[in-house]
Amino acid sequence: MHLLGLDRRPEDLPGKQACAAAGQPELMRMYATAFRRHGLIVAQLLLTHDDIDSRMRRQNAFNTIERILEAGNIVPIINENDTVAAEELRFGDNDRLSAEVAQLVDADVLLLPPPPTD
Repeated sequence: MHLLGLDRRPEDLPGKQACAAAGQPELMRMYATAFRRHGLIVAQLLLTHDDIDSRMRRQNAFNTIERILEAGNIVPIINENDTVAAEELRFGDNDRLSAEVAQLVDADVLLLPPPPTD
């Protein structure tokens, strides 16, 4: 929000998507800096649920993730592509996407944080 000069979170979808688009490079810079200290590189994958539902796009995502993991020193940072998908911005459903990606790559484990307490 501060990158766009906003004092509060936008309520409209285009405003939320603009914040996500502006903030994503900053988030990746922070990840890159943190992981570089451990000799690791980060790779950004922006996906949507449609990418997982489409047979060809699902295969492309799988191939990309597999190639990244084969390198041995690259950590894939996977997030919802908020500029084209509105689901997360409405429902906060990154957990569902992470489950779909875990299934895609046949992960042994998926760890999710506990739900917030009120």
